[in-house]
Amino acid sequence: GVLTVDDVIYKASVDWKASSDMLFFATYSEGFRPPVTNRVGGGLATNQQGAFDGFRIPVYSTTDTLKNYELGMKADFFDGIFRVNATAFFSEITDLQTSRFDPTNISFLVFTDNVGDAEIQGIDGDITWLASDNLILDASFSLLDTELTRINSELDGIAPPVGAELPYSASFSGNIRARYFYEMENGLTGFVNGSVVYTGDRLASMTMDAYVLEDTSRLVYGRGSGLSIQNEASLYEGVNYTDTSGNTFAGGRYIQDSYVLANLAFGVTNDEWKAEIFVDNVFDERAVLHVDNQQFTPKVVTNRPRTIGFRFSYDFF
Repeated sequence: GVLTVDDVIYKASVDWKASSDMLFFATYSEGFRPPVTNRVGGGLATNQQGAFDGFRIPVYSTTDTLKNYELGMKADFFDGIFRVNATAFFSEITDLQTSRFDPTNISFLVFTDNVGDAEIQGIDGDITWLASDNLILDASFSLLDTELTRINSELDGIAPPVGAELPYSASFSGNIRARYFYEMENGLTGFVNGSVVYTGDRLASMTMDAYVLEDTSRLVYGRGSGLSIQNEASLYEGVNYTDTSGNTFAGGRYIQDSYVLANLAFGVTNDEWKAEIFVDNVFDERAVLHVDNQQFTPKVVTNRPRTIGFRFSYDFF
């Protein structure tokens, strides 16, 4: 068959320049993702007990839509010495699409479904301070509050409950960077850069399959992944998490634990070229950037280990 989706999305923005150093703005915008068809659409779940009784894999996931509201400011203070850019936002998502991999209960193939509705609210911003003629301090931050506000009735007891956090969204993340310049002979300028980046805990997926994947890891590798898990099955009321033999099932999602990364650079520059020695990830932190749970065992992507190198650039124009 043929699936056709027609719609119109809007974006509108207004701004007010309160003074030569201060601007306020407001924005309304919309977005969407088109439907996704599933190769195993229409198939019955392999487990037809409890929450999975009568569950069929959807032929396609419907379009999910976004409505976004923003209020923000851009301002310079103290004759441009101190700059602040900040935005507060509220987003509503309807029929949120999510990919799923649940070979224990449903299918050995990944498929897409609409988990329900969600809301996101937060504040992000950046600050620049010219602390002296030689020292510049920069910082940025993001505060997020995310939650599922409605669950697709077919996923009741399968998806995380209403009020659960959305994945990949740290409640707080931020960074600070310092740049110090000093004059040298022959028209050269030396510099030292340092930065610290913090990212808070983030959930790794939308489906509560972490315990199942841990069991598989133990069977295949003889040990678990060592990843943190947020238990969420106990948040439900009136849902039976036992099979006919009385075995209890647990539902949870992997946590990508918070991390702090530090970087340093030392260099020399003039109007045409720049040379620097850098040390990225000074303390050799192993940060979990992504947990792939779309396979039978979790696959973890980490950042680079401590890296020391040399950079040289030349401007020919």
